[in-house]
Amino acid sequence: MHYLYLVLLCSILLPAAAQDLDPVRSGLEQLGDPPERSTDAEPLAQELEYLRRHPLSVNTATAEQLRALGALHELQVQSLLHYRARLGPLLAVEELQAVPHWDPALVQQLRPYLSASAAGPPPHLFRGEHRLQFLFARELERAAGYRLPGGYAGSPDRLQLRYRFQGPRLRWGLTAEKDAGEPLFRKGTGIDFLSGHLYYEGSGLLRTLALGDYTVNMGQGLIQWQGLAFGGGADLSYLKRQGPLFLPHRAAGEFAFHRGAALTLQRGSLELSAFASYRRLDPTGAETADSGRLHFTGFGESGLHRTPGERASRGRLVQWAGGGRLRYRRGRFVLAVQGIRYRFSAQMQQRKESYDLFSPQGNEWFNGSVDYAHSLGNVHFFGEWATGQGGGSALVQGLLWSGDPAWDLGLLYRRIAPRFASLGGNAFTRHSAPQNEEGLYLTLQVRPSVQWQWSVFADLYHSPWLRYRVDAPAGGADLGAGLRYRPSRRVELSLRYAWRQRMVNNGGDQPVRGVDPVRRHSARLLLRQQLPGMAVQLEGAATWGVQGGGSGMAVEGEGRLGRRWRLTLRGHLFATGDWEGRLYAWEPDVQAGAPALAVYGRGARWLALLRYEGRGGIGGSLRWAQTIRPDEPFTGSGMERVAGSRVSEIRVGAMIRL
Repeated sequence: MHYLYLVLLCSILLPAAAQDLDPVRSGLEQLGDPPERSTDAEPLAQELEYLRRHPLSVNTATAEQLRALGALHELQVQSLLHYRARLGPLLAVEELQAVPHWDPALVQQLRPYLSASAAGPPPHLFRGEHRLQFLFARELERAAGYRLPGGYAGSPDRLQLRYRFQGPRLRWGLTAEKDAGEPLFRKGTGIDFLSGHLYYEGSGLLRTLALGDYTVNMGQGLIQWQGLAFGGGADLSYLKRQGPLFLPHRAAGEFAFHRGAALTLQRGSLELSAFASYRRLDPTGAETADSGRLHFTGFGESGLHRTPGERASRGRLVQWAGGGRLRYRRGRFVLAVQGIRYRFSAQMQQRKESYDLFSPQGNEWFNGSVDYAHSLGNVHFFGEWATGQGGGSALVQGLLWSGDPAWDLGLLYRRIAPRFASLGGNAFTRHSAPQNEEGLYLTLQVRPSVQWQWSVFADLYHSPWLRYRVDAPAGGADLGAGLRYRPSRRVELSLRYAWRQRMVNNGGDQPVRGVDPVRRHSARLLLRQQLPGMAVQLEGAATWGVQGGGSGMAVEGEGRLGRRWRLTLRGHLFATGDWEGRLYAWEPDVQAGAPALAVYGRGARWLALLRYEGRGGIGGSLRWAQTIRPDEPFTGSGMERVAGSRVSEIRVGAMIRL
């Protein structure tokens, strides 16, 4: 019966007008399964949405602005700057195909965000775009937390209000949010989460000034990286961590950012940056010692304050943070020294588990590192060496090699001691934190013609010390291959395969358990095509080799209904076992970005998204989604338990742009 629904969905989509699918989602889908760490793509999606209306000039763009596009590796950035300096301004965006390391597929991908306009007079400081957004979201089925004693204090509504101003050099904004289950106002302190920022970019002595909430991204992520980052797949643009040191915090996350002030000064080849932050955080595992001093084992990153326990821990921990960077740049060589120090109002302590033996402890923590980057011809070298208060060290060393327009190669080696730990690190590692890992990663991309691209990658890694659910030193491997075919601008076909082996405990109640290998195969087929009446996307995915393997298929279409309305319909059927056989899908949303959804069990998911783009910058979105699992009710866990076999959600978004 569900397959008949997919056929009906296709027939409904046929009258729609042709429309490109979300390019941010298109890039994320090439990764396959999302990595263990957070992949909040909302800031990148916001930036690309802004550039659609205000394209970046390829004749005046800086290296930092080109890296912010999220699709370029360092050799492509440097090649464009060198090409522009040697031959002068480009006459058209299509001329990028003549730049070394740029291929027609990449130019087509970035074409909506670029222009070939000449340099004009400096823009007025306060000239830019104002944007006001509102979001309402609610699950229609009531979770147990709204009915049980001591449950959620607020309504099941999620409310969010955002104001943004963005210009060429100046940005500011304010975000107010209430999550589902939280009260709208906290007694005496107002809305549950408030975030604001003021951000300036200049070209003189003062290069950057950030006030309010901002993110800090250092080196290759060994000691601090709070921006968007990935750790797998075969895309070379994700291999090297790159981006500005400071950026305004524009996502809805309530944990991974600093609050205070930051600035960057530059004179000639030297650049000096410093920042200071004061925040109140939610501790986990908090308890009061006999001395009366608070002890804690971790941080609450969800930002949820629904139950009495969650509200009691809200803001109970004070965190001071500060640090800086000194960077030297000459030609294509860059060398930087940086450090960050944390101080807490309570004592951080280790958990009792053996794998947690080398985690940070005390009320202070410090990390420092040295990173570099240099290009020699068609090879780009980069790396970072770091140490910390725990006494261990960490090393990341990589290279990008583009032999000619037909192939690119990437290599990355990391050696991170068990004793090394950082509180804000997010490096290119297999595990979520840069600690206790040695590994070698290799990727190769081959383009025999404009239409075809073939890629392979291999990641071999080993942990010298214990890990969660791994009671012995153990290793693993990730192998994969992909094939992409683009016969025209309107058609794209891709096929990806991945094999993963990891070690896990083999069960039992012994104090020290043995470990066994767990292997997982996965494959994904994706077809996109623009037809005269619609843009359609077909997906097929499967996992096997693990308990609970299964398969799924999805069809999605998007098109315009008249001049102002745009409709997206999506149907997803899946049949897997338990969580180990889960399938992922990157779904469209009412806001910028593409959240990753994991589905498992046997069932179906339906989604409809209607967008309105009015005159004068007025717009709105309505999204309805429902997941049905007839054979297995949504039991959930604790307060989040939902009775029944379906979960439905509605989201409404409104926007005014001036």
